Amino acid sequence: MYDIVIVGGGPAGLTASIFAAKRKLNAVVFDCGEFGGQLLTAFWIENYPGMGRVEGKELARKLVEHAREAGAVMKKEEVKLIEKKDRAFLVKTEENEYETKAVIIATGAKCRSIGVCGENEYLGKGVSFSASCDGESFKGKKVAVIGGGDSALKAALHLSRIASEVYLIHRREEFRAEEGLQAEVRRGGVKLLLNKAPKEFKGDTHLRSIVIEDVNSKEITELKVDGVFVYIGSTPASSLAAKLGVEVDERSFIKVDRNQKTNIDGVFAAGDITGGILQVIGACGEGAVAATRAYEYIKSMQKTQ
Repeated sequence: MYDIVIVGGGPAGLTASIFAAKRKLNAVVFDCGEFGGQLLTAFWIENYPGMGRVEGKELARKLVEHAREAGAVMKKEEVKLIEKKDRAFLVKTEENEYETKAVIIATGAKCRSIGVCGENEYLGKGVSFSASCDGESFKGKKVAVIGGGDSALKAALHLSRIASEVYLIHRREEFRAEEGLQAEVRRGGVKLLLNKAPKEFKGDTHLRSIVIEDVNSKEITELKVDGVFVYIGSTPASSLAAKLGVEVDERSFIKVDRNQKTNIDGVFAAGDITGGILQVIGACGEGAVAATRAYEYIKSMQKTQ
């Protein structure tokens, strides 16, 4: 039996595994993808203390390396179900079943889709959610980025060094991104299409254009592009937690107290799955708290046996 099962190998889960390993707990981290989470698709991080400006992939590599050096066990298996079993939990993956005394849910969030006609049809055929992964495929071509936050503007800057033309489409007059990023984008030759909303993706075997509506005048135009990168935020991956009976809020983020505890004893949550500031440093902090409180929970359980 494990002391702690950590579901999710992003910054929160990896930090939790480091703190658990330092406490000499028998812990394991599960992730169905590459360890590092959304850091793997981040261009650069500028607000992680002590790191300056660092590429997302590099910070992910360092976190994974630190976790392994601390003695963390990582398994690339998808957790399908978590069930309460007496005073413990049964964790089921596609391959195996595991018992554990405590669970830390750090499943993060997934990219939010626009939900317009053609989006799913052209996914992987011109529509992408990651400029860092797919950007090089559009060298010398015309592309558009949809969104108004930090990630969208970073994507536009990244693509401006690769593509022949970059359009940044945002449904509002002003961006939500940091002022410094906005200044970089304006200097970088990115063409801004403000107060515009995508209505349809069109093409043949590949994306060829976006139908755009002016949110004020309702005028419809069609923009010819070879690729579109969608950056309109994320939605919490909380379905696994909901099956267990963990309480979520109206936006489906897991409800936790200041100790990262959920409504179920022995179940903790950390990172983007809890809402919060949705920043790497916040996820790492929550992962550290969750592992520490899980350790205390396990010790208290041992005293009552």
